[in-house]
Amino acid sequence: MVEQGSVSIPAPMNRRIRLRGVILSLSLVAVLVGAVIASAVMGQLAITPGDVIGSLLKWMGFNTSLAPADPVIEATLEVVRFPRIVMALACLLYTSPSPRD
Repeated sequence: MVEQGSVSIPAPMNRRIRLRGVILSLSLVAVLVGAVIASAVMGQLAITPGDVIGSLLKWMGFNTSLAPADPVIEATLEVVRFPRIVMALACLLYTSPSPRD
C-alpha cells in the first residue's frame, strides 16, 4: 500500500538542489544585465558600455568619471534607448508564465 504525503529529500541532495537554483538565478540575472547593456550600446550613435554604466550610475546619484561628457549621448540614452529597454523588460514580464499553485 502506498501512503500519500510529502516525499522527504535527503539533506545533501536538498542543498545541491538549492545551490543549483541559486547558481541558475545568478547566471540569468548576469545574462539579463549583459543584454540590457548590449541593447543600450547598439544603435546608430556609437556609445560605449562605459557611457551606459556611467549614465545609469549618474541617474542613481553617483557621480563618476564614467558618465558621458557629450550631452547628445546622454540625451540619446535617456530619451531613446533606456525607455526602449524598459518597454522590452515590461513585455518580458507580461509574457512570462506565472507560477502555478
